[in-house]
Amino acid sequence: MTEPKPQASLFSDAAAPAPASSKDLSLQIKAPKLAPAQLRFNKLIEKIEQLTKKLAQTQTLADTFRPLYSSALQPLRAQYTAAVRDMVLWLDARVQQKGLTPAMLRDIRVMVCNLSEPLALAGDEGMRALYDRHSPQSLSDKEKSAVSDIQDMVQRMTGVDVSDLDEGGSVEDLLHASMQRLKQQVLDERAEKKAKAQARRDSRPRSAAQKKAQGQQQDAQGALRTIYRQLASALHPDREPDALERVRKTELMGQVNAAYERRDLMALLTLQLSCEQIDASAISRLSAEKMAALTLLLKEQATALEKDVHLEVSKVQQEFDLSPFTLVTTLGLTLDLDAQTNDLMQVLAEMQDDLRSVQTDAGLKHWVKTQKKMLKAQELESGFSDFFR
Repeated sequence: MTEPKPQASLFSDAAAPAPASSKDLSLQIKAPKLAPAQLRFNKLIEKIEQLTKKLAQTQTLADTFRPLYSSALQPLRAQYTAAVRDMVLWLDARVQQKGLTPAMLRDIRVMVCNLSEPLALAGDEGMRALYDRHSPQSLSDKEKSAVSDIQDMVQRMTGVDVSDLDEGGSVEDLLHASMQRLKQQVLDERAEKKAKAQARRDSRPRSAAQKKAQGQQQDAQGALRTIYRQLASALHPDREPDALERVRKTELMGQVNAAYERRDLMALLTLQLSCEQIDASAISRLSAEKMAALTLLLKEQATALEKDVHLEVSKVQQEFDLSPFTLVTTLGLTLDLDAQTNDLMQVLAEMQDDLRSVQTDAGLKHWVKTQKKMLKAQELESGFSDFFR
């Protein structure tokens, strides 16, 4: 009876056989009865597959809905901006005419400043000029004052000096830079504490559990390195004389290097399966120690993927101006796009109605009165929000 050809061990630096295609690329251990370690391995494989799928789906949803959001919302935003600009221009022209009381003139100037400021900050120089004409403080001076206030607040609350960050950027730029510096300071402090704690741990005798954990970590790193070496030995393009095969190996070697750099054990094992360095049952034959090493690597990979998914979801929520409670799914994005579209259509219609109503002095007086009430309500709401922070 002919013995089957032995394959390279997962944890051996033995030369790998020539690459060949494999039909079964599943890493799941298949057996009538699985040991606890094998069950943990399978669950981690499944979890990583789900997280990888979730990450890809989130990125695909963003790419799919980006043009939909743009085509639906951008025209409405442009129309609303134009309507606000028309209102500011009309109010500016009206205050230069007779027939308004000093109180009305004062109130209208406040409204001109409130409406023109966002447009001016977005780069509309005409609106900036109108703001400066009606405000006792120019927009540039107001921005400088806001920058100074933010610098003082950040230094008072955190002890971080950000006085050198103002280089002519916006208030938002300063806030972002301040938060980045604060974040870096926190990271530096954590790293310093971690290093000190590690030094203290290193100076103390290690317990049996600590020695075991350190050994498992070393085994895991060794396993990852060995699997990488096996693949590099089989796929290195410099050792391939055939030109077409060298191109294929160059592409595969790029995948191997990228997977090793991000510690992607699943990708490396799948490449081993495709190259027939291992077969579908090789992992099931591993010893408990070797299985523990692979499981540790999979846990690390799953944790990193969870962070990647969370970060990608947060990026999509920020890009599309979603609430933190909006699910980044086809249904969630569809409902949100409809809601944002309806909201924009409503505020656009209201601004267009307001522009028509202020054409008469009676309508203008009513509009100013309504706007004052709204501003007062917003101030009260802001005060309550600050109180409960």
